[in-house]
Amino acid sequence: STDFTHALRQNRGDGEALAFAAAQQQTPQLQLLVAELMIAEGSGDEGLALLKKLSSTRGDVGMRATWLISLIHFDNEDFDTAKRLVNNHSELSRHPLGKETLARIALKEGNNRLADELYGSIEEESTEAKSYLARKAFAEKNWHRARELLVELLKEYPNNELLRSNIRIVDEEERKLDVVNL
Repeated sequence: STDFTHALRQNRGDGEALAFAAAQQQTPQLQLLVAELMIAEGSGDEGLALLKKLSSTRGDVGMRATWLISLIHFDNEDFDTAKRLVNNHSELSRHPLGKETLARIALKEGNNRLADELYGSIEEESTEAKSYLARKAFAEKNWHRARELLVELLKEYPNNELLRSNIRIVDEEERKLDVVNL
């Protein structure tokens, strides 16, 4: 019923998905989806209360619930609470989702060194990390590194015109360097 609820959400919207999910037997996975739907539909306090209840659940449900709560705090610019939630959850603190969240917080707090370190540690499994590191390499005119990351991103998003455009810019910059180095 979780899969059907997801399908309803995509095809008919959050409201219909929430109504369907509420009538089903409540598994932890479905409760997590219900909490997300409640938040999306404007019942943030109820959704947050359900997420808090689920955050003590073991495994993926508890980790995702904690992560979603940390994102709510991040969105409210309560970075200390968001960091504490991620760091105090043993699974989330090691998971790419947790590290991405901590990296975003580091950037908001002006700690680029920590963001670089966190994104660097999850580059292989995180599109967000690849994108950040590609922008950084591009800004530093590290064309080889920028190309490497842009090509990886293009594999994941083959129709992304911005990525294609950035690769063309890297090609042009590398040609200019080749001419200068002749």
